[in-house]
Amino acid sequence: MAEHRMQEADSRSGPASRGCMTVISLVVLSIAIAAMRSPAQPEVDYRARSVVPELRAIPTERLLDRLLTLDEDAAGMILLDGDVTSSFAAMDPRHDPLLQDYDPPLQPLPDEMREIIARGCAALPVLLRHIDDPRATRTHIVTHSYVRIGTFPRISRPHPQRQHLSKWPRAGMALSNGYDPRYDETDRQPAGVTTRWYEAGGEDIEHHTVTVGDLCYAMVGQIVNRDLAPFQYGGSNWLDVHSPVAVPALAAAVRKDWGGLVPAEHRRSLIEDAWAVHPDPWGSARVSGAVQRLCFYYPQAGEKTVLSLLSRDVYSLSRAVDQFTTLLDSTELSEQLRHFDTYRQKHGDNAATSVVILLRDEQDEMIENFEFLARPGTSISMSISIEEYRARFKRLQRLLPALERWLPDAHDPRWLASIVQQEQLIDATARFPSPRIDAAVEDVFRRSRQVADENGYELWGLAHALIARFSGRPEADRYREFLAQQETRAAPTQSP
Repeated sequence: MAEHRMQEADSRSGPASRGCMTVISLVVLSIAIAAMRSPAQPEVDYRARSVVPELRAIPTERLLDRLLTLDEDAAGMILLDGDVTSSFAAMDPRHDPLLQDYDPPLQPLPDEMREIIARGCAALPVLLRHIDDPRATRTHIVTHSYVRIGTFPRISRPHPQRQHLSKWPRAGMALSNGYDPRYDETDRQPAGVTTRWYEAGGEDIEHHTVTVGDLCYAMVGQIVNRDLAPFQYGGSNWLDVHSPVAVPALAAAVRKDWGGLVPAEHRRSLIEDAWAVHPDPWGSARVSGAVQRLCFYYPQAGEKTVLSLLSRDVYSLSRAVDQFTTLLDSTELSEQLRHFDTYRQKHGDNAATSVVILLRDEQDEMIENFEFLARPGTSISMSISIEEYRARFKRLQRLLPALERWLPDAHDPRWLASIVQQEQLIDATARFPSPRIDAAVEDVFRRSRQVADENGYELWGLAHALIARFSGRPEADRYREFLAQQETRAAPTQSP
């Protein structure tokens, strides 16, 4: 494989450095594979890890019983934030600072839930056993149509939270069978659920009482790094309800995917998430969520994986987007290839491969949009006509095969990362002390300065991530000074 890549480099790209880059790529990937396949190293006992020491001795079953008193204020993350992988609740009880913008502010995640999540695989059997537990908490969600001034007329007795809930009615709610599966392969998907947003759906409802099963569903997602949010904000104050109690197919799916999970499989699954074959160039909640959980549950494997990810070659997403737009706006294949070759010669093969990554992502999104538009009564708001959209898709289908033959490594771009991806990775590991990671993130900044776009906005975000990591240490001052210099450079010149 290495010989084939080097031959391709000699015959198509020319630079001698291409072979070195390929060797580095193979080393990085081999480290990741070794982390997945090597014999288990001694780890901190995840069963003894506790984030709330006073709850450490309480069995998981009893902690679930204590959640029956959960009220709406304490359920902020579960009720309002749809992406439960974007922050690891065992480490961050607030989950999302935006939740503090509400009046009154939503309270942190209950300590009982944080403690259960911190137990990892040890808690999964209990959580899966209770995934369809219908016991009701004190949290009741309603729609506007369910509310009458100061009362809930369809409830036989006044609800204990009615006054607070009257401030938070939803425009509408609907049950949904949308699901984030363990495996991406279609033939491994559980029955009765869907991974496609436009296929998810169910009956409209006017109220829902949060159950123990709903909370278990969210906690399983937190442990295994999947977006198993029982409630997802759908825009315009609409709430999609993914309740394993109300939608039994969700309970069956999560048991099928994660039943019997042992620590070695859990660790391997998280490493595979971190090394996603086609990660989003703009950053992926699944990737950052994976490294947070690896560093928490399996520190040695976490550090090894983070160091491998940070060692990847970096590219400027800003430049790649500009070239991506130029290629899609060009109508002739010869013109597209000429633009691409000029860009590759100026910025190198890594930058050229990054453009192919963006084009492939665009193709996947367009295919999904066309599948959606094929359904009766559907439409998508676009800045261009549907005819021009189809024409762009045809140009893209014609262009991609030519570019992928030119750059065979683009089929597996895991050796390459955008500056934005590395910024997100540094953010995700800010709370995990490691001198080796400290050195690696500073090296990422040095290499990013060599490839960043002239406007420097990508470096601003990266510098802020480094300031957060080195908070309270002298290293942070270097990056504050860099930002001050950038602000001075960007300030408009005053005319005399």
